[in-house]
Amino acid sequence: MSAIRKDDTLTRGALPRVKLSQARSLWAGLGGWLPGTKAAQPAGGDSALRAQLRNLGLLRAVAAVSLLGALVMLMTQFNAALPMAPLLIGLALLVSANVWLFHRLDQPRSVTEGEFFTHLMVDMLGLSNIIYWLGGSAHNPFADLFVLYVGLAALVLKRAYIAAALAVALALYLLLMSVHHDIWFVPPGVEHERMEALALLAHFVLFSAIVAFFGFRLSQTTRRFCEAQALVREREARSESAVNLAALAAGTAHEMGTPLTTISVLVSDLRDCRLSEADRKASLQAIADAVQACKHSMGDMVTAIGAHRLNETCWVSSRQMLEQLVERFRPMRPSVPLAVTMECPEHCLIETSAPLRQALMNLITNAADASPSGIEVRLRCSATETRIDVLDRGPGIAPEVLAKLGHSVVTTKPAQLGNGVGVYLTNMTITRLGGSLAYLPRDGGGTCARVVLPTGKG
Repeated sequence: MSAIRKDDTLTRGALPRVKLSQARSLWAGLGGWLPGTKAAQPAGGDSALRAQLRNLGLLRAVAAVSLLGALVMLMTQFNAALPMAPLLIGLALLVSANVWLFHRLDQPRSVTEGEFFTHLMVDMLGLSNIIYWLGGSAHNPFADLFVLYVGLAALVLKRAYIAAALAVALALYLLLMSVHHDIWFVPPGVEHERMEALALLAHFVLFSAIVAFFGFRLSQTTRRFCEAQALVREREARSESAVNLAALAAGTAHEMGTPLTTISVLVSDLRDCRLSEADRKASLQAIADAVQACKHSMGDMVTAIGAHRLNETCWVSSRQMLEQLVERFRPMRPSVPLAVTMECPEHCLIETSAPLRQALMNLITNAADASPSGIEVRLRCSATETRIDVLDRGPGIAPEVLAKLGHSVVTTKPAQLGNGVGVYLTNMTITRLGGSLAYLPRDGGGTCARVVLPTGKG
């Protein structure tokens, strides 16, 4: 075996770069095409990481087979004198790591980002060992596999892992440019043009196959993920409709409770037949008003009962919405004084819906139940939030009940007057619109139910 000049090593620097740049652009295009891939991975959980780890194992297998084919070609077609012992040991280690990886994927234990990053490092180090014995990164088209590993990290991992993978890949690539084992040929009269053409062809075929195969697998993964997301959104929409319907039903029942109680009392009085004519007429008028209030409550629920209306929201003036609620409340509880304070410009809007209006009405009627002597509603608006305070002078709420109120079904009323479902659904409705509900004690006794909602501007 005779040595040849440095110019007779397997030179990659002189090869045309068009195909490599196309392969990199195509890979980058695939990464950019996947909508929200980085952000979507955490939502996919362990199953997404497990699928991408399986892709990494397949890439490792393709790389090992391709490198083995390159070794055979160099030895048979170009009589290259290769250090087979370290090369075969490196390939054997990669194959062993892959066998362990697929065995690991059959285990129920969750796959973590740290585990995925560890496998990336194993691949990069194993690839570096083989490239070292095959002429270094400047003399080996397989050094571009580093780009694919960084691309996989960018598709799956968080920023810190991506930065680490990029730093390791760049460091190994630069190191292998200056520290490597040159390839020698026997005899030295090798045809460089033929070698460069075959190297370029092998490079193009390898990267085209990898990009096509893994692009297809990534598109399948993304398609499955989008289908799963669509199914989740459909289930959420159904659940939201069910919750809105429950909130409307609970609120309507609450609203109708007082008029129905009034009707029951007045009917009992009428049965005694001891009322004066004026009292009898007044009782009949009160019954008619109570019936109208019940019809109004039922009408509102029927109007919004369609699935297309339950989830429908619109932006309205905060003042206008509160005025409508007050106008609706007064006939329901004519005996309860209601004071209203509005510190809100006309152009301040809130996003409202039938369930939200029902939720606010629940808070007002609850306050009226706790404080028949009178309640107060205050509206205050700012550039970012609208605050609605419903205040009463009732007995207040015990701390143990306050801790659960709105987060679980709990009530302090007798069983025939309420079961706590309304407050629970009210809190859910307000929360879904980006707001919050809190119960605060008042100075001098009583409770303040505070609703905070995002403000829009007309």
